[in-house]
Amino acid sequence: MLLISHTASPGICAREAFFPTGVLQMTPSKSRAIGALLALFTGFGMPIPAQSASFNYTDGNCNAFSFADNGNGSFSVTCNTLVCAVTLSKPNPLPGQWVDVDVSCNPPATTYTWSKLNAGDATCAQPLTTTGSHTVIPEPRNNAVALGCIYKVTVSDPVNGNGTKLVPISWTNAPPVAPSNCSITPSPASLPAGGGSVTLSASCSSGGVPTSWAWTGGFAAGNTAAQVSGSITQTTTFGVTASNATGSASASSTVNVAGSTGGGGGSISCAAQGFAKTITIDMNWANPGRGLSSSAGGFGYGTALVTRFTTGANSSPDNYGRLVSAEYQGQNTPRTAMLSDTPCDFTNGVAVGGLQLGPTVTVLFTVGANSSGNYYPALQPNTTYYLNEKNEAFGTSTCAQGDSCNVFVDLIKPSGM
Repeated sequence: MLLISHTASPGICAREAFFPTGVLQMTPSKSRAIGALLALFTGFGMPIPAQSASFNYTDGNCNAFSFADNGNGSFSVTCNTLVCAVTLSKPNPLPGQWVDVDVSCNPPATTYTWSKLNAGDATCAQPLTTTGSHTVIPEPRNNAVALGCIYKVTVSDPVNGNGTKLVPISWTNAPPVAPSNCSITPSPASLPAGGGSVTLSASCSSGGVPTSWAWTGGFAAGNTAAQVSGSITQTTTFGVTASNATGSASASSTVNVAGSTGGGGGSISCAAQGFAKTITIDMNWANPGRGLSSSAGGFGYGTALVTRFTTGANSSPDNYGRLVSAEYQGQNTPRTAMLSDTPCDFTNGVAVGGLQLGPTVTVLFTVGANSSGNYYPALQPNTTYYLNEKNEAFGTSTCAQGDSCNVFVDLIKPSGM
């Protein structure tokens, strides 16, 4: 609304001034020019020529004004408007991704308010924070894709004015990003002698949202939830694979039971063979997967890695399974590996094909006698075997002290088993 008042005071110079409170001062000559307006709103006569006049203009929708002399005896009152720019961390987010949003204004604002343009839209998520120049927008509910959500940021400043910016965000129909940086958190992380109950929680800190989980090891084998619970009596290595429509990522974790290592098979030590440290990965034949030496204690200088598994009751003599070990952390260095029915064995191994040397170790095998003769080792049902590995080539260490030379180990059963 327009509120007008006048004050009587001497005035000798002509000027128009901007006041944040919305006060316009006028000289006598300007007062005469709008005399009819003043008379209409105040009911008073005109100020005398030697006096100045002033009136106040207020508007509940604006908190900062600019006043201008139009040069024809009239004045303009303009609400100041802030000009702002919005930046999205992901201009074209994929399903499963959240978006960081920042707003900057010139001149800077002092107050920021974030909201959905349509407050009643239940599909688009609320901003995680509603004040400040930064907020985070979660993906639409129900994993909606190809969906546009419009947000609004309202800015204000007592001197520089107001501003509003609309922020449209559309999630694309492209496939989601594969999960990555996954981990298993056991609770408790270790158990006293005799074992006990443990809860395993799987999560992925980056990439897309997993839609399925596949567990290996001990009681967890075959489970498909992100969290599983059960009991163990021996040190056990658990593994999980998180997947979505695009890809997958794996993790493993070993829960130590005091006085034992090796997931129910007892403690393994290769100290007699000259190794300062022995780590063990246990594979579950019923639901094999991937083991990580880093989760078993780290595969470095002077360390023996023993991957243990026990075949099932069935045979598959003419189909081939395989063990694959490859470095994933550190330099790609060669190592020696041997498949044997004895842990820490690097000399005899199984009848044929057991000794391997190279950065990537691959051992093919069958379960039961096979027709390939001397090409692949034939493992026996219900028998425990060991893939023994060391970071050595021809008696010389290939992993320097202090280096990380960790590997992943995959066990793939013969088809039909």
